[in-house]
Amino acid sequence: MPRANQKSPQKLPTPVLDLGEHYYTPKELSGILNLSMSTLAEYRRNGLGPQYISVGYRSCRYAKTEVLKYIDERTRASTSATKNYNLSL
Repeated sequence: MPRANQKSPQKLPTPVLDLGEHYYTPKELSGILNLSMSTLAEYRRNGLGPQYISVGYRSCRYAKTEVLKYIDERTRASTSATKNYNLSL
């Protein structure tokens, strides 16, 4: 017997995280970018560096696509080639 007020299934929201993507720890990323972990922490405090995901009180991860985007934005062909970014702390 069919139910009178049966609703169609609701569509779930698209997740923000791509679970198929690789996420780097600060230690892994410091080795990739040849920066100290304290420099990465300073970049996070000042809004510099690649975007990161906070996954806990004292834990964060960096999506590979954000790291590649960060590297691409800073790639230069010469010292006279400039873009607007600020690395001063």
